[in-house]
Amino acid sequence: MPFLIDGHNLIPHIKGIMLKDIDDEKELFLILSEYFKRIRKKAIVFFDRGTPAGNSIGPDAFVKTRFVKPPLDADRAIIQFISAKKKAAKNYTVVSSDLDIIAKASKSGARTISSREFAALIEERKTKKEEPKSPPDNDIEYWIKKFGEKS
Repeated sequence: MPFLIDGHNLIPHIKGIMLKDIDDEKELFLILSEYFKRIRKKAIVFFDRGTPAGNSIGPDAFVKTRFVKPPLDADRAIIQFISAKKKAAKNYTVVSSDLDIIAKASKSGARTISSREFAALIEERKTKKEEPKSPPDNDIEYWIKKFGEKS
């Protein structure tokens, strides 16, 4: 299920990034790129205007960026995108805390998640410790359980 993300709405909820940062869009892109690569899903991140260096962020295999030019803004671009999907809108998840976007996306049939909740999912995934791939070679209890005791 692809995600449509209101980028500037999400940034304030991500640890270590602030909207006033010069390269806040790029920082968000890198975090999202890692997250979506891990969960093997795709996303499009919508931003108002462009970056100071132009619209040169990404794409990568999982995350694409769209810098929306005036008179359109990211909010309306997300709404137009999801509305154009008609019945296929149910296959998308919209990430935003903007109540207008959430209402219109829900009405179109898309799933929604607030920026705060989505940021928590990213943080949880970053801090989640992976279990060791294999135990130490001398862990006899593990190997007995793994292969059974054969006498």
